[in-house]
Amino acid sequence: MSKTIFLFISLSLLLLLSSCNSDMKSKKEVTTHNAESVSKANVFEVSIDYAEGFLVENHDNYKRLTVFNPWDSSAKLGVYILVNTEHANDVKLKVDEMLIRLPLNRVAIMSSSNIGYFDLLQKMNLIKAVGDENRLYNKYLRERIAESKVKVLGNSVAINKEELIVCNCDAFIQTAYDATSSQDMLLIKAGVPLVYNIDWMEKTPLARAEWIKFIGLLSNENEMADSIFNSIVNNYSNLKDLADSMEYKPDVLIGALYKDVWYMPGGQSFKARMVADAGTNYHWADDFANGSLALSFETVLEQQIDAPIWIEVPFKTKEDLLSSDLRYAYLDAFKIGTMYHHMKRTNITGGNDYWEMGLCRPDELLSDLIRIVHPENMPDGELKYYERVK
Repeated sequence: MSKTIFLFISLSLLLLLSSCNSDMKSKKEVTTHNAESVSKANVFEVSIDYAEGFLVENHDNYKRLTVFNPWDSSAKLGVYILVNTEHANDVKLKVDEMLIRLPLNRVAIMSSSNIGYFDLLQKMNLIKAVGDENRLYNKYLRERIAESKVKVLGNSVAINKEELIVCNCDAFIQTAYDATSSQDMLLIKAGVPLVYNIDWMEKTPLARAEWIKFIGLLSNENEMADSIFNSIVNNYSNLKDLADSMEYKPDVLIGALYKDVWYMPGGQSFKARMVADAGTNYHWADDFANGSLALSFETVLEQQIDAPIWIEVPFKTKEDLLSSDLRYAYLDAFKIGTMYHHMKRTNITGGNDYWEMGLCRPDELLSDLIRIVHPENMPDGELKYYERVK
């Protein structure tokens, strides 16, 4: 017997044993679960207004969640039937559907961008396994890892399958970065309840923030997710209206060189929409790219040398910035000193709350940007995620 076959059989046996234990545990926990709250969550109808990456169909005893494939419009990344355990036997699955029994008690996540949603919904206790711990900012999760109460799965390229199986989670929320990988397909075939998340592919800040409803569906907090999102929309809309009323629309420079290439946000990207909503005249706004534009330093210098504001500088001091490339000194924003990085809320290992809570709260990010671009029109206060380069 080859080593590969032996390993596969061993993992399969582990999964089978874990599944049996999970069923026994699930039955016990469902009995003690608050039936009224579960029923309420099931009745609440979820609607999607901004997000394009997923769709919810509300049925009497279950919800059908579809995650689309942004790289192939004719395919879907996953179709999930979310049903309370007591009604699970009443649902007949189609070939392309996966059953997810609610309530979930143990969840594994790969991307730190999902943490903010769980935090807002007060469901951090559900997270039992995470990706690269060095990129984590959330203090609660870091403490749980130190206490060996939350497992570390590595990164999306090399998932620790053994830890994932031992974790015995009810759902593994995987971030898709392209069409489904062979690694993911093996996990699904092995019985891992893998649920895809593509919030990062959304084109607008509010569309991405609406993925809190996706986590609300999985955590039986649909009404709370809807309420939080509505609050975010109201805050964001009021701030945008304020920025739109301002006559002065300065050009804003974004990012920096990475291996001799300046990846500038395309005109139809999430970041381009955000800076436009903050009351700026983004130079590349008319470009039709959803992702990034690969530009040379010379092109950026020619087009945006006189931009009065520069955000998302990847360094906290001018000295560090110049040590990477002396040519940055030619930019007006450097000379004026109006440069800002988005690393204010970071820890010693590199975890950054901008990627965890910030992207879930675009209203807070927009508030920061307006405070940077139009400080005279904002009440006194400090930046939350951004900070001036020293």
